[in-house]
Amino acid sequence: PPRSTLFPYTTLFRSAKTTLDFFFAWELMTAGSYFLIIRGKKSMPHALSYMLFSTGGAYLILAGFGLAHVGQNSFSLDILSNVHYYAPYIFTLMAIGFMTKLASIGLHIWLPGAHAEAEADVSPMVSAILLKAGVFGLITLFLGMGQQTLWGIDVLYVLSWVGALTALMGNMMAAFQEDAKRLLAYSSIGFLGYALFGLSMMSHLGWLAALSLVIMHFLFKALLFLAIGGVVMRTKTKYMYQMGGLIKNMPFTFISVLIAIIVIAGVPPLTGFGGKWIMYNAIMEKGWFFQAGIAFFAGVVAFLYC
Repeated sequence: PPRSTLFPYTTLFRSAKTTLDFFFAWELMTAGSYFLIIRGKKSMPHALSYMLFSTGGAYLILAGFGLAHVGQNSFSLDILSNVHYYAPYIFTLMAIGFMTKLASIGLHIWLPGAHAEAEADVSPMVSAILLKAGVFGLITLFLGMGQQTLWGIDVLYVLSWVGALTALMGNMMAAFQEDAKRLLAYSSIGFLGYALFGLSMMSHLGWLAALSLVIMHFLFKALLFLAIGGVVMRTKTKYMYQMGGLIKNMPFTFISVLIAIIVIAGVPPLTGFGGKWIMYNAIMEKGWFFQAGIAFFAGVVAFLYC
């Protein structure tokens, strides 16, 4: 049929050019992922928690877009680069909205249950793809608006602390899990804390580290969730203390998990070590030594739980 007869949101299938395009696509993504998460037998309360946090974050993003339109006659996403009024407030509102999808500390409550109780074929999508929407939103925001100061406080500096503490607390909570899928969920929180930390540096090395870690998380956390899904199907349990002898019974799964945890732990010789090394160099170049200590300790905890 001709394009004019297709449903009115055909623009969503290409790159968003306006704030309305962006927001509609964002909400369709949220709704679609909700219907996938509720397929799990015990996932309904966690899916509702996900929708609650996602709706709150969406309202913050919409409020940011609304304030950005003040004094401008355009709906283009480029208005973020030309904001004349309320710029720090717009930046803060939208950053919190995107961090909701990123599951930063304090906004992470929905994630462990949604990951752990979703079906084995849904968890890799939620972890590897859905969380990256928050990263994409922050990249769009940071590129468009740059550094902002609210009430004399550098917002990016605050976000760096949020990222560092997210990395630490996510890894710490992962270390105490017996449920394999819940462990991977908390691990995702920690990993994306590194991503927020790297992006908040607004430097070449910081962004390089953040993007490399995001790509590694996309590939290898999906691999881990798929592998653990196979283990759960075979053993009928998610609890690691009830598992044993899997090296002999599932050798290919063992190899894939071994490769993935070497990357996630950030030890040589695989790419996880390279991403962490770039991150430490970026932190030292920036001079954020307290955050460097937190990030290093979080990396040690990640090695232990892996």
